[in-house]
Amino acid sequence: MRLQLEVGTHHASVDTTRGVSLAIPLQFDGPQPAFFAAPAAGATPLQVGGFTGDTHQGGSCNVGEYRLVPHCNGTHTECLGHIVDEVVTVAEQLPQALFPATLVTLAPHHNVIDAVRVKMALQQHPLREFHTAFIIRSLPNGK
Repeated sequence: MRLQLEVGTHHASVDTTRGVSLAIPLQFDGPQPAFFAAPAAGATPLQVGGFTGDTHQGGSCNVGEYRLVPHCNGTHTECLGHIVDEVVTVAEQLPQALFPATLVTLAPHHNVIDAVRVKMALQQHPLREFHTAFIIRSLPNGK
């Protein structure tokens, strides 16, 4: 499916079959991002009463129980609720299903991306109409 978009004075065509994920896949049994000395994310078969959620262990189906810290073990979506006292969810912050967003790539300094770096990246971005939301892709990451 192709979409024709108009955002401010800019026109774009989008092929929805050629999307690119910006997420780093979380491998529970392999290498994974780790920040702030958080323990690695893990997965174990669910054990409830006589039920085992692992067909390798005689269970009728595979049902995993997962432990992770999204801010430390992988790619995540964040909003204002991460830095204020009130409970604010990502869903409350999104204006609609489709909206323009600015993608910037920044290198953290001592594991921190500060406001100065964010402001500079936004000021240098040529498409001001896309500042409805912004995506920070932090380095180091592959293409």
